[in-house]
Amino acid sequence: GLGLAIARWAVEAHGGRIDLESVEGRGSTFRITLLHAEGSKSVPHAAKVG
Repeated sequence: GLGLAIARWAVEAHGGRIDLESVEGRGSTFRITLLHAEGSKSVPHAAKVG
């Protein structure tokens, strides 16, 4: 939908990407990867919705 298109635009505008994995009957997983400033700490984060 429109929400995914807006999210993709915003993520790509910041040099990132969105990956999608879909399993019938189980739903979809969206992974967003963004670059961070050199020297900042990287903290893995996963969110599960629904």
